[in-house]
Amino acid sequence: MQKILRKRIFRDLKENRFRYLALGLLIVLGMYMVIGLVGAADTVIIRTAETAKANRAEDGQFGVFVPLTEKEKSWLEERGITLEEHFYQDYPVSDNIHCDDSILRIFSQREKIDLVEIDSGRLPEKSGEILLERRFCEEHGISAGDQTAVGNRKYTVCGIGTAPDYESPLRSLSDSAVNSAQFGIGFVTEEDYGHLRDAGGSISSEEYAYAYLLNGRMTDNQLKEQLKRLEISADDMEDSFFQESPAVSLSKLTRFVPADDNPRIGSAGDDKLVDKATGLAAGVIVLILFAYVISVFTVHSIEQESGVIGTLYAMGVKKKELFKAYPMLPVMIASIAGMIGTGLGYSAFGTGIYLSEPYGYFSIPKLEVVYEPYLLLYGLIMPPLAAALTNYLVIRKKLTRPALALIRGEQKKDRAAATRLTGGFVRVFQIRQLLRERRTAATVFFGMFISLLIVMLSLDCYTICSHIKTENARDTRFAYMYTYKYPEEEVPEGGEEAVGATMKKDVLGYHFDVTLLGIHEGNPYFDAPVERGGPGADLFGHGAEVWNRRGGCPDASG
Repeated sequence: MQKILRKRIFRDLKENRFRYLALGLLIVLGMYMVIGLVGAADTVIIRTAETAKANRAEDGQFGVFVPLTEKEKSWLEERGITLEEHFYQDYPVSDNIHCDDSILRIFSQREKIDLVEIDSGRLPEKSGEILLERRFCEEHGISAGDQTAVGNRKYTVCGIGTAPDYESPLRSLSDSAVNSAQFGIGFVTEEDYGHLRDAGGSISSEEYAYAYLLNGRMTDNQLKEQLKRLEISADDMEDSFFQESPAVSLSKLTRFVPADDNPRIGSAGDDKLVDKATGLAAGVIVLILFAYVISVFTVHSIEQESGVIGTLYAMGVKKKELFKAYPMLPVMIASIAGMIGTGLGYSAFGTGIYLSEPYGYFSIPKLEVVYEPYLLLYGLIMPPLAAALTNYLVIRKKLTRPALALIRGEQKKDRAAATRLTGGFVRVFQIRQLLRERRTAATVFFGMFISLLIVMLSLDCYTICSHIKTENARDTRFAYMYTYKYPEEEVPEGGEEAVGATMKKDVLGYHFDVTLLGIHEGNPYFDAPVERGGPGADLFGHGAEVWNRRGGCPDASG
């Protein structure tokens, strides 16, 4: 009997080939979308974390007004942390061929923390060589072996790579977006860095930054407390340097940024967490959708062959044999389509396309695709499992009817369709037809809802981006903004005095830096009403990071 039922499978496939082709295509596209999106997200999240660990990504960094002394560094390192100088200066890049009007942040080579991942070439080994960050090179068409000028000196690009502390290459921690066409980082030998520093030519003073690894010996807050103990005055350092009591205020410290609060670090993985959540939610919707479609196909198939099924019942065929035969074709289609969709999802046309977005924005190395077991099980097992379960539930319900009712093709009375209705003939007919075909109507409604939802989301994104582009340019009335380590007594001509304090804000697990700006009444660059002694006035001068900002006129030279 099973042989006869198996022959029916091929006949059913031939007669309903377009129906099963549509079902298979739906599963292939669904699996391709989910596997590609989630697979790319997993690749970025896992591989960037592995790369950061291999390259000894920092646990945090801090900046000071003046470099730490050897005793101060030793005092910190004796408490179990690893410390490394990451001093830097920003230089205009004067190579008109590649990098006109761009800025390079130059570091000396690193040995202990935030090691560079080489994409091509090698690290600088002698004077006159420089390694540049990958995204900056892509934006300007730079390859290993090219030359560029930094600080009025020619350098040969010996290598191209990425650094874990500039995964999101923002010039300032408060920047809202990456612009690799205007900013990048580079690494030179310690000797060349000294030459650049001594020769001048940088657009800002040298920043004294230190990266640290905690090595499990203390927390970020504990390290910050240790930094408070450092003496500012060199005169009485010998007497109090190793005192257990706190020394002086935190005025020597310009910033203290743990890695979790640093938008440059781990930003690619954080960004892909949203894609992963979206992909998994889409996966649930896709499973529900094709499970419903399979159930509709199965119901239609059984209703068409109710006479055959009733005859088989009358001949003594058991229900369990029909349970094996009828779901077989949908399960086979779902299984094959799932394998094709999974293969496409993990191909260059799936994860490869989805990975192009983080490669084109974040400064990350080329990543090997990750094949997570749960995602493979989803793509290969869930489609046939959903098909088998759906068919079992539908067939079990349909095959509970008597054999004679199946032979006669009697349809179960639909209570909704048999509802008494009043009104004109056409209106009653329309309502009754809608009730009879409510499954199809629900499918169309749900499909249209999802489609229009996606369209509206895309239109919303376009509208938001368009308004941000125009309104930000309109609202930014100054041409330059300067940060002073040591504020001047006199405000430069064409500038406006201001003072700022950076605060932190956590929203939905994201960390934001919020700058409170103190301005004078009548400031030409900000329309905010000024109230002397208003809310927040006491925030300036209580250990907050304080600086002066000068807003230059649009026609000012700087």
